[in-house]
Amino acid sequence: MTRDVSRRGFLRGMLAGSAAVTAGAAAGAARGTTPIKGRWYQHGGDAANTNRTADRGPQFTQRTRWRDELPSTDSAPLVAGDTVAVLELSSEGPRIHALNASTGTTRWRASVPGSVVSGVLATDDERVFTATVLEPQVVAFDRTTGERRWRTDLGGAEEGAQLGVAGGFRTSPLVRDGRLYLKSRAASSAPASVVALNAATGEVESTAPVQSTHVAVGADRVVGSRGSAFLEEHGLEEIALDSEESTGELRYETAGRPGRPTIGDDLTFVGTSENRLHAVDEDWEEAWTADTTDWAVSLAVADGVVLAKSGEQLLAFDAATGERLWSAPAGGPRPVVGSGVAYVGRENGFDGYDVGSGERVVTYRNPLLQGRMSYLSVAGGALLASAQRGAILAVQEQIDLPARF
Repeated sequence: MTRDVSRRGFLRGMLAGSAAVTAGAAAGAARGTTPIKGRWYQHGGDAANTNRTADRGPQFTQRTRWRDELPSTDSAPLVAGDTVAVLELSSEGPRIHALNASTGTTRWRASVPGSVVSGVLATDDERVFTATVLEPQVVAFDRTTGERRWRTDLGGAEEGAQLGVAGGFRTSPLVRDGRLYLKSRAASSAPASVVALNAATGEVESTAPVQSTHVAVGADRVVGSRGSAFLEEHGLEEIALDSEESTGELRYETAGRPGRPTIGDDLTFVGTSENRLHAVDEDWEEAWTADTTDWAVSLAVADGVVLAKSGEQLLAFDAATGERLWSAPAGGPRPVVGSGVAYVGRENGFDGYDVGSGERVVTYRNPLLQGRMSYLSVAGGALLASAQRGAILAVQEQIDLPARF
């Protein structure tokens, strides 16, 4: 027998199904057709700070896969395999909170032995890394179990310390080719340092003194941005880790303080405090500069386009020429790109724009979020987002229908 369904009945069923999805997501229920599994190892997407991945994010019929409320999150949701890791701040102190990427259920929590600051978190296929801000200590946890794998003290005061690094760590660790890169802060008369550790063992492999604020690690170079307000000269410096030599001289000077450097295929990009975007070639010569509406601290590079988060705008430039291509409203600290779509945080959700044309292809709003998402990441066909007040969620494109019609 054939069952006839009226248009009104169909819409009632759809609304009921949508409500069921929202309720299930709030409880952490997984309702997607495929598991979420992918790679978003660090805050910049990769060690070069390109904020991009080849993974696809949600573009059509996006729905909340799961949502949870933590005491407070202070990092992007980092993804390694089927595990999501976030930095959680609570009355019990800082800790790593690992969740199942497909369901949002807690896998483990691990306390951090010391104070940490926003975003000091990274992961790889096997470990989750963090570093303390007051003492130069680095800790690695097992990605699956949360068991501590190693702890390395880089200071000079305690017995067993590997280096005389004076300060702790304020910037995100970077992972590339089995190495963990960290930039320490200056303390007293001691300069800051960039340290490369063996990611599996925590052993120090190389180090160099720097005056940089932020660092990017490319295939064949390590670039630092010298942006302290206490220095007279600002710009980019090349950090020669493997040769254990560092001249401390700027290779490219800027009038304003630079933000995070981003290493592209042929050029290195950086936004500066005088509202300029700079592109620098492999010989440290200026390729082009362009005006921004504000200090573009965070960039993304994908498909021949440089994306600059500038104030409340997302600006797109041709990576080869610096020509302004398009602009769009944006919130959150930085754009992320998944398979040709640039995602930016907005009030109670996010938007996604086609990288080439600037056309908005995704609009997601969820009133349960009650505020702007602070950090975004893309992995395994999903967009994951967190807010400082504690909300964390995964949004996926394909989802099971809640019931037959």
